[in-house]
Amino acid sequence: MISMTQGGVKRHNQVRVLRAVRDASGISRAQLAEVLNLTKVGVSRPVAELVAAGLLVEGQAPQSGPGRRPIGLQLALGKFASIGFDIRVDRAIEVVRDVDGTVVSQQVIDLPPGVTAPALLAILAQRILAAALLPRYTIIGIGVALPAELDDSLRTVKFSLPLGWGKVPFCDELESLIENRYQVRLADVSGAAALANSRMGLPNLAHLQIGYGAGLSYIRDGSLGSLGLVGEFGHMPMLAGGPQCLCGRFGCLDAVAGFQILVDGAARLGLAHTTGPGGMNDLSRRLSEEAGQGNQQVCTLIESVAQWLARVVAAVITIRPAQAMTVGGYPLALGDAFWQPFVAALEQLHPQAAQLMVKSPLGDEASTVGVGLLGAEILFSDPIGWAALHSGLPQLI
Repeated sequence: MISMTQGGVKRHNQVRVLRAVRDASGISRAQLAEVLNLTKVGVSRPVAELVAAGLLVEGQAPQSGPGRRPIGLQLALGKFASIGFDIRVDRAIEVVRDVDGTVVSQQVIDLPPGVTAPALLAILAQRILAAALLPRYTIIGIGVALPAELDDSLRTVKFSLPLGWGKVPFCDELESLIENRYQVRLADVSGAAALANSRMGLPNLAHLQIGYGAGLSYIRDGSLGSLGLVGEFGHMPMLAGGPQCLCGRFGCLDAVAGFQILVDGAARLGLAHTTGPGGMNDLSRRLSEEAGQGNQQVCTLIESVAQWLARVVAAVITIRPAQAMTVGGYPLALGDAFWQPFVAALEQLHPQAAQLMVKSPLGDEASTVGVGLLGAEILFSDPIGWAALHSGLPQLI
């Protein structure tokens, strides 16, 4: 039997309380005790510690009946923020979020063609150290999402075919460039999107991200752990003698269902693809329109990738069940032209998996939302430890 030390129990309860208040702002101590299955004393102690650390503030909870209105708890807003960078091939989306996830600022940074790892790290370090968008805020931490395969530590890039990178100790190098002032958390695009989707009340889910490459991530209890990212998922063999993948092999998932299949198919039909920001969504929407107008060749093209992805989802849920499953990337822009054949195929292959599918309202923005949450997880995973370490830091002006 595994036992937790007294300090471990204390930290565990602090984390649970802070997350519960984040998810239900204004919750009272009595409600916390009920939700977390703790005694009043078990709730009062971590609440007092979090209030003393400046992470929670007290106010009036909503009136639920006659009598004195209870004291409600809220996150301390306007004081702490995370910085997130959602890295695409041609641009980086920088987002600053308050501790409750509210966007403080967001902007797009154009990246030079073929940006190298040292060049990108220098750009990010400059943005972080300048902190031009963070008046009055203390930085919690940095979250970065990359189109890359990561190692088990979630700190090192093994390789990135879209970016043309080999192995990069990404977190170590970025933390060194910012003088180790802030901790960096790294995820692939699917991991960041999964983290964002989990905040829809789905703390245990699987997320499939499909663009030019495919990624699969799992969220457990609202967190992306070392088992959350499924490495090299897009290079799972699917079709013997199939199209050649960028990795050099033939018939990988990326090759049979990645976005390049739609680009090539559209070109054969005389539909041009515009590269650059928004190009993937633009072509996907045009294909959706063509399918809606009865273009059977386009319908066949979309149905082909829908059936491949249905097979993948059925296998994923069979091997490792989840509470729900979300899909991100070009299928969202294809709309019903994709979803109808996808769900139809999935219902035949694995009816239970079809029932687990959830359309995320975040759409293509999920990974951008996720990088802000990724940086904030540094606080939510050890609130008092973080506060003790950073309480002496001056606020950024």
